[in-house]
Amino acid sequence: MLARRPFAPYAYLPLTPDKAFAAYGIEQQASIVADAYLLAAGARVAGAPGLDAYRKLIPFRPATEPRSAPTAV
Repeated sequence: MLARRPFAPYAYLPLTPDKAFAAYGIEQQASIVADAYLLAAGARVAGAPGLDAYRKLIPFRPATEPRSAPTAV
């Protein structure tokens, strides 16, 4: 059973410690990723924690972050 509404309000701050990214609504996830992008670009986001908090929360790396080289098979 879904423990949250899929279309929850956009507001997600303050970040809840130990809350999984998937536990946020899809609009909240989009706002989280957008704010992380802005922080990585050097912008300030009112009330947002540091970029490290977003890197721990978001379960994927943005395309701008280095990826490890693929291994040969």
